[in-house]
Amino acid sequence: MSRSSRCLLLLAVLALATPACGSDTGSTTTVPVATTVAATTTVPVATTVAATTTVSVATTVAATTTVSVATTVAATTTTDPLVAFEIDSIDPGQLKPYTFVSESAVEIDYLLYLPVGYPSDRTWPLILSVHGFIDASQTVESVRAQNPLTWLDPSVEFPFVVVAPKGPAGPWSDYHGPMDELLDVLSETLSLDDGAMFVTGFSAGGGSALEWAIARPDLFTGAASTASGLPSGSLNTQAPDGICRLADVPVWVAHSETDEIVPFDKSVEIVEALEVCGNVAVEFVVYERGGHFQSAERAYEGPDLYDWMLQQAD
Repeated sequence: MSRSSRCLLLLAVLALATPACGSDTGSTTTVPVATTVAATTTVPVATTVAATTTVSVATTVAATTTVSVATTVAATTTTDPLVAFEIDSIDPGQLKPYTFVSESAVEIDYLLYLPVGYPSDRTWPLILSVHGFIDASQTVESVRAQNPLTWLDPSVEFPFVVVAPKGPAGPWSDYHGPMDELLDVLSETLSLDDGAMFVTGFSAGGGSALEWAIARPDLFTGAASTASGLPSGSLNTQAPDGICRLADVPVWVAHSETDEIVPFDKSVEIVEALEVCGNVAVEFVVYERGGHFQSAERAYEGPDLYDWMLQQAD
């Protein structure tokens, strides 16, 4: 996402003066927790819309003909997800769109990435990427603007499978059950390391990632929040119910002290709440300068976050 796009986005959505979108990011430090609490503002992120490859088990055409593998209907390609994985139609190194339909008929559009060099003779860690605010009318392609691959430095080794679903019209919690089903399917189909499952998010997605980890502390090896705040309790000073379910889950928190959208103190709240719960595996990374989007750039460009994840899986 270009610097000018970010400025235009903030003007249009928040009706604010043009923020400082300069590239001065300053140094990174790990510091003791402060106690100041401020309000949280969530900003939408620019989206890119492209053609979508839809994955489903069966599509009915003209109410009579059922197609299960490769039928083109209104410029949309429908593919059986298991067949797609088995015939290696997912090219490693590319982020591609698919659709999953749960047993309760919940349809989830998502992007899937297999790392370069992906083989079946070893297992790979997985990152579930939770986006922040986007226009619900947009396609799954809008999620491309808010996942770790957006900011990844090409020179950084990235041995992760990435799953980036487009969220529901309501809260992310509406997808927890159906996404469990999708992750089960991926675990059965792909070569994944069940002991290296991570969830992360930027801006509002960071709080939602923590909420997901609270719901499934048995599933996630670690959780990472960037430029965000506490889930559910992010509009006040009270931690959400269940935060102590993360007492034994490693959590990585990163935020710029000069964030102009989500106040830095919102991440302080996360760390303080986890420390009260007895979590001794909290990594708090503070960027001394840089705006909201610079927090995401510095966090997800690597390699620090990805090294941290791999250390939790050891």
